[in-house]
Amino acid sequence: MEFRSNFDDLSLPPADTYPAQVRSDVKDYLKNFDQGVIIGRAQFDYHLSPKKNNHIMLSAGILEEMFSGFGFEYLYFKNKTNYSVGFEVFNVKKRDYDWGFGHLDYQNTTGHINFNYRNYGLIPFDLKLSYGEYLAGDF
Repeated sequence: MEFRSNFDDLSLPPADTYPAQVRSDVKDYLKNFDQGVIIGRAQFDYHLSPKKNNHIMLSAGILEEMFSGFGFEYLYFKNKTNYSVGFEVFNVKKRDYDWGFGHLDYQNTTGHINFNYRNYGLIPFDLKLSYGEYLAGDF
C-alpha cells in the first residue's frame, strides 16, 4: 500500500503576523512525511533529586517534531500532596522541513512558572497553570 498525500494542494500561506509563525507552517513538515526515514523525537533526559521533594530534569535533543533544543526543569513536589510548583527554561530552534538534524532561522528561549493540581474528589481532574514566554515569543 502506497502512502499518498494531498498536501501539495495546500497553497494558502499562513498570515504573517506578530508574534512569530511557529506552528502555521505545519503543512511544510507534513509534505515531507513520506520522503524516507524521519526523526520525530530523540531526546536525552537526566533526572536528579538533590534534596528531598526537589527534582531537576536536564533535557537536550529533538524535543518535538518542529523544535529541538536544550533546557532544564525544576519541580517541588511533596509526597502525599496534590500539588506541585516549578519552573522551566529551554533554548529551542525550529527544525527544518526534512525532519532531520537541520534547522531553520528561528530560535527562542522559553521560560515558564508552573503550578500543578490534582483533584481526587467526585470529579477527578488535573489542572496546570503556567505563565511565561512561549515558542512564538508571546506571554
